[in-house]
Amino acid sequence: MDKQNNSSFYKYFEGFPKDLQNFLSELKENNNRQWFESNRDFYEKSIKIPAKLFVYSMSKIFIEKNIPFIADPKRSIFRIYRDIRFSKNKEPYKTNIGIYFHYGFNNSGKKPINAPGIYFHIDATECFIAAGLHQPDPEQLKAIRQSIYNNWLEFDKIINNRDFIKYFPYRFVGEKLKRLPPGYQYNHPASEYLKLKNFDIYNDIDIKHTYSEKLILLIEEYAIISIPFLEFLNEAISSI
Repeated sequence: MDKQNNSSFYKYFEGFPKDLQNFLSELKENNNRQWFESNRDFYEKSIKIPAKLFVYSMSKIFIEKNIPFIADPKRSIFRIYRDIRFSKNKEPYKTNIGIYFHYGFNNSGKKPINAPGIYFHIDATECFIAAGLHQPDPEQLKAIRQSIYNNWLEFDKIINNRDFIKYFPYRFVGEKLKRLPPGYQYNHPASEYLKLKNFDIYNDIDIKHTYSEKLILLIEEYAIISIPFLEFLNEAISSI
């Protein structure tokens, strides 16, 4: 990264451009290198730089307020380029902006891809924030299920907290098993959660909140509310 871009991080995040969704919509309709190259200047200046400023601002918030999340412009922002090597879909670009903040204080080394955290998403039609662990690997899934089974009262208290429900009303809506995994009692109060394959929750965000620095405070609120849930997941997989 050049010195000019480095110095830009010391400016305050002022929001994403109001035509961000228009750009993503047009990219969806023209997902090819020719169109992207002709619009690269807008992407670099109006999307990529604000995204880095946003992550940098969140990093300052997390550090100064001792909030256990990692925000790193190099690791938190998802690349717009798709890996098409093993995909039937050969469209070269993602049509969304994705930013992920891993849960935890350790900012050294590289976090595993499958780690609990909060995820911020914008595409052509929606904007949302999610928390949890999406598509855990088999060992993680086994560990989380066992932890829920063994610590059901704690887990139940976390997910039914009034503020937690208010901030994350959409929860555990992904694919699940039809039957309980082997080794669990069918009448256990956690039985429906033991069938889950994903442990993520989310809420829609009005796109207007992304147009100003107020987005920083909004994401901070969601991060704080999500901590007990993410800590439960993190503890479950920490011994793997």
